[in-house]
Amino acid sequence: FCPVVATNITLNLTSLGPCMILTFNENCHDWCDESKLSCTLLPHPPIGNYSERQGHMVGFFRDPDQRIVSGYHGGGEKFADDRRFHLDAAGIGAFATLPCKPLDDAVPLPKVPLLEFAEAWKGGMTYQLVTEDDHGIPTVLPNRPKVTQADGVQAARRVREGFAFVGITEEWDLSICLFHKMFGGLCVFSEFQDIRPTFPGKSANTDYNTSELMAWHDDIDEIVYEAALEVFHKNLVLYNVSHETCQECYRNAGKEELP
Repeated sequence: FCPVVATNITLNLTSLGPCMILTFNENCHDWCDESKLSCTLLPHPPIGNYSERQGHMVGFFRDPDQRIVSGYHGGGEKFADDRRFHLDAAGIGAFATLPCKPLDDAVPLPKVPLLEFAEAWKGGMTYQLVTEDDHGIPTVLPNRPKVTQADGVQAARRVREGFAFVGITEEWDLSICLFHKMFGGLCVFSEFQDIRPTFPGKSANTDYNTSELMAWHDDIDEIVYEAALEVFHKNLVLYNVSHETCQECYRNAGKEELP
């Protein structure tokens, strides 16, 4: 996808600096093949022209409640800090530069309550999959249009019919192995790294405690996640992927501990 970038380079804070997302986005047009990778400054943009991209998309899907708790506690973007949380559409440009150009370096900002944050982020995966405006409001901004159960059903259909690859964040190792089983190439160590952990030692294999949601649940994105799990497990069987059959992949990647 990005032939200018060496295959042994990991795009992270070490290689691109603290503004890695902004740096990559500014160079994406020169580094990458835009017929295969969409270059955009906005974080988590809507899917855009679905008909044009159907069958060519790659996606990793996450348990919706885990996604929300992660977003709330994630230190980098500070999504839930009060002033950033209430940015309107006019503030998208400033939002896109975080954490490189924080809105307030001097004064720590309080967080909005978790359940208020959860309601604002509810249906984020659905919104991203059914919104065809390339310049629409990013998924993570709370003023984006709300979605419905019917939207969730449409988004789930697109997961089943529109993706060349579906991975599951909670099954990261198997997802990486499955990708290589489907499309070839050797597994490499950087594919198994968490380059933006919420806290030291955090990985895709570590779940957040969702009890703080007090039984609140994202029942819209759950429809999408269930569809992703269905596709993922179907492909595990189709391509004979398991931790046992992935040992060569893990060894090639230099994983010290094999599941």
